[in-house]
Amino acid sequence: MGARSHIRDRVIRWRPAWILPSVVIVGPFVAYLVVDHTYPLASPESLMALGMVGVIAGVVTLLAMLPARLPYALAVAALLTVFIDRELAWMESTGKMVLVSLFLLLAVIAHKGGQRFDLVVITFFAVFLGTTLVQALWSRPISVEMARPSLSAEGRSALRLIHLVLDEHVGYEAIPVDTHAGLALKQTMKRFYERYGLMLYGRVHSHYYETYDSIPNMLNFSYEALPRALVEGEKPPHVLTRNAYFSWLQDNGLSVEVISAGYLGLCRHASISAERCKSYEFGSLQSLHALNVPATSKVPVLLGSYVTRYHRYHRALEAYDSLLQPALERYGLPAPRVPQDSLWTWNHLIPLSISAMAVLDQIWADIVSLPRGHALYVHLVLPHSPFVYREDCTPRLIQHAKGLSLDRVDQFWSAGKRLGLYENYLTQAGCLYRKLDELFERLRSADVLDDAVIILHGDHGSRLGLVTPFEWNAVRMTERDYRDGYETLFAIRIPGEAGGYRSQLYSLHRLFSDNLGRSFKKDPPYLPPDGDSFVYLFAGPDKPMVRTPYPQ
Repeated sequence: MGARSHIRDRVIRWRPAWILPSVVIVGPFVAYLVVDHTYPLASPESLMALGMVGVIAGVVTLLAMLPARLPYALAVAALLTVFIDRELAWMESTGKMVLVSLFLLLAVIAHKGGQRFDLVVITFFAVFLGTTLVQALWSRPISVEMARPSLSAEGRSALRLIHLVLDEHVGYEAIPVDTHAGLALKQTMKRFYERYGLMLYGRVHSHYYETYDSIPNMLNFSYEALPRALVEGEKPPHVLTRNAYFSWLQDNGLSVEVISAGYLGLCRHASISAERCKSYEFGSLQSLHALNVPATSKVPVLLGSYVTRYHRYHRALEAYDSLLQPALERYGLPAPRVPQDSLWTWNHLIPLSISAMAVLDQIWADIVSLPRGHALYVHLVLPHSPFVYREDCTPRLIQHAKGLSLDRVDQFWSAGKRLGLYENYLTQAGCLYRKLDELFERLRSADVLDDAVIILHGDHGSRLGLVTPFEWNAVRMTERDYRDGYETLFAIRIPGEAGGYRSQLYSLHRLFSDNLGRSFKKDPPYLPPDGDSFVYLFAGPDKPMVRTPYPQ
């Protein structure tokens, strides 16, 4: 009896310590999946990822079985320090001393508090996890819709307008022709625009390199030099503060409907009206669940995106790359650099193209059912990175996709890397045209094609150049860098006008304004700048961008 009693007492002593690591490690990960991304917890990939996270908890649990409590107390203090540092936004601005002090304080409390400390922590995280699971019962949909009052029936136009913004679509003449994929895409585009009677403009440049500058300035017929001049918020959604285009459409008898990626807040501001505004979650991992790839390939995506969300993890990688790696190399020791395009090193995975593809059929249905007297503005984040889809629209494994990171460091780029990225970009663009062909066939079958003004354009180039267009890089930039950065798509179908192809160089913003005037027989309020052939180079935060002539 004495031996059995001793075993029972020991189990009772370490049981709270066994539970604590599980709730501290698993709880925040569950919250990340359920609250941040509405990801189904019962999916095979979620369960596998949770199992791997549980292994880490098991290692900490083993420390609780040691005779001394100190190793366990140190491990628990480290876990709690990371949790607090991740969850409290103001911790990001604190220094190392604050973090070390917090760790030491928690270590002392964990060591001295014993089981009482364990029970308090378990209770807190049990409540945290419980409320997270309750939130999962009211999962938000991948798209959100809000309605506004519509125009009166007598004021409506007889036209309908379909306006598609294809984010990061490179211009026709800027497509590289030194690859099979580039030649194939040019042939596909030419056939597509000829088949459906659109006028395709081959050389069109945006004034802007960033979406939050290009689209807002187009929607306001303006060309502001200050970055983010027409939006609020440093992070998405960048909320437009005014929208002259929507107002102009309404003045011309069209009710405005919007489908947004959520990256830009196109109708969130009180001053902007639209009859219907729908947005899908561009950054949600929820769309990954429906991707037709093995569940095992999704596990590292879930885990990697969770780990790379931690700001100090990136500081550690930066410290290794800038200090430790060069020091090791000086002593002749092998020390690889941190890869820039990896599941475990980018700032965080933003599945822009995957989210767009997940809702494409729903968007196409909205376009085909658009009635007369309505304008539908769609911001579609395709063929934007990550470059997951092949030309036939079958997905690659995420680990094999290119363009995973939105961040780039010029010194790590090379002609070979650019070519590899472009190959994947071009095949994803080929997939987009397969989907566009389906849309236009449905428009033709529904007798919508012939009486609709249809506009398709990009917002900037592919942004796959070797040099980023910053003002301090101007002397290094080649014509190819400018074309990769700024040349984009513009095509339009105007009822009663023939399609075709024009190869002259145009400004995207001027072309948009001029074609609107021709379509509606009334010019929009566009004030052309002194010369259209210029682009803006970034000069620093809160500084006016530098206006630079565009290479002819």
